[in-house]
Amino acid sequence: MKENMEAGRQLSPADFLAELGIQNVGFEDTFMPKYWKLIRDAGGNRGDLDKYGPFSPQAGNVFFITEEVAKRSLSAEYEWFLSSLGSLENAIGDLPTPSRIADMGGGVGIASLYLARVYPDCHVTVYDHSPGQLEIGSKWARRSGTQNIEFAEASYKEVAEGRERLDNNVVLFLRGLDLRMPAPGTRDTSLDIKQCPHSRPQLSQELENALGAMSRLLSPQGIGIVAATWSAWGLVNLFEACRHAGLGVDWQQSYFSTEERDGKLVPGDGLIVVRRGIPHLGKDSYEDAQGYVCPLIFRGEPETLSQEELESQLSDFIDADQILFAEGMSPSDGAEGVRLMQKDGILLLVSSEAGQDCAGMIRSLTGIGEILELAQAYLDDWQDGGEVLTFKIKEPLRSYIDFCKQE
Repeated sequence: MKENMEAGRQLSPADFLAELGIQNVGFEDTFMPKYWKLIRDAGGNRGDLDKYGPFSPQAGNVFFITEEVAKRSLSAEYEWFLSSLGSLENAIGDLPTPSRIADMGGGVGIASLYLARVYPDCHVTVYDHSPGQLEIGSKWARRSGTQNIEFAEASYKEVAEGRERLDNNVVLFLRGLDLRMPAPGTRDTSLDIKQCPHSRPQLSQELENALGAMSRLLSPQGIGIVAATWSAWGLVNLFEACRHAGLGVDWQQSYFSTEERDGKLVPGDGLIVVRRGIPHLGKDSYEDAQGYVCPLIFRGEPETLSQEELESQLSDFIDADQILFAEGMSPSDGAEGVRLMQKDGILLLVSSEAGQDCAGMIRSLTGIGEILELAQAYLDDWQDGGEVLTFKIKEPLRSYIDFCKQE
């Protein structure tokens, strides 16, 4: 069994995609006239994409009408698959070896086929409402001799209300819906978070069903992994759906990256890791979304601010929630005081060093792990360091820390 596991782990994402015939072609070079001719010759109707939408079962009969068309369609997303497969393995690698994985809206099951090979002793189930995609995925599984995977035709609603097993260690929801939603009252999907109305979203039934299904399929200690193409308002809706489903964000596992295109920062890859019952650090879904995308502003490692920069930042935190407070530490502790403040999903850690000016580090909620590590170094593993120390950790940070310690 161990040899079998090691053989699976030696499979790289690039080798796996090459086995399937998925190539690094690129989006623009894929959707050429000859691509649409292949679909037309096979009996597909391009008009169904506009009529029913790109995530409908009918769209599956266009993009995946034949195996050759399917490979070409998936090749347009080669770079995303290459990056995401490695990210998935890293996220799951922090857990005990999974015994069951579910993939909602998985289509042909690219991620699931890969994970089934990496974890040969794990049972993987792919759910999708497109029979054509499931048929191709099943064919690829048989061809590669992958026996620990099954494909089930079901909608999100059917999974949410069904009798499927509820003990999955990992549940995937990867680009299962188009979340490029315009902000209310507009048709604009390009607005950033701060331009969106700070109001509670009215969730679509499909999105609510999808996250409800994820919550239902997860074991108590399991993780859900979410990735999608979204607008700012779509991201707010996603976090709201997580809250409705009883799912909270594991900020130490989630990440969001940016890349530079034409001299501008644009969203890159990212994963949101959720758990059942984990306490919320943000006040609402708007603050969750703000905390997730803030690496667009603060890139790289946590930033040590100069005194002038710190004073400027502090002015934005005048009415912030102070969620960690420690004062009166002796010089041997390295700091006389530490404060952690939170506002709109941004964390500001300010430490006053003995005999020195204040120093600060600013990060979004996705950097909470680095912030806590630094604060923990000051606070001696969250325990009182001496009689003179005044030390408090307030909600919701206290509940979040307690939950993480139990994992």
